[in-house]
Formats: sequence, C-alpha cells, structure tokens
Amino acid sequence: MLKFLAIAMILVGGVLLLFTGDVEIVSEQVESAGNTVTINTEETIAWEPYVGGALLLGGFIIMATRRVKRGS
Repeated sequence: MLKFLAIAMILVGGVLLLFTGDVEIVSEQVESAGNTVTINTEETIAWEPYVGGALLLGGFIIMATRRVKRGS
C-alpha cells in the first residue's frame, strides 16, 4: 500500500512541477433586450511549484524508508 502511495506522490509531484497552472474557459449565455450573447471568460487555476516538489520528495522518502526497513 505504501509503495502505491509513494509512486502516486512521485507521479503527481512531477506533473505539478511541469505544469504550474491551468486555464479554464467558461462560456456563459446572457440575454439582454431580446438578444442572446455568449461571453467566454478565462479562469486561471494556479499552484506553487513547491507543492509538486514536496510531493515528489515525500514519495522518494517513503520509497527509501520502505527499502531500509525491508533490508534489515
């Protein structure tokens, strides 16, 4: 179970380091005076790169401590 968690943390951490944000385009239809207008707005979702680094480091630490305990 810990091996799966460590691998997931490493993968997610690597992806978060590579991509530090996401842009989502939201379409909204507005009716005004009988006319329908579509408005597209961009919403940016951003996260700090250190979050990915922390997950990556945590995953490597879990893998390393797991190997040390098995060897003894």
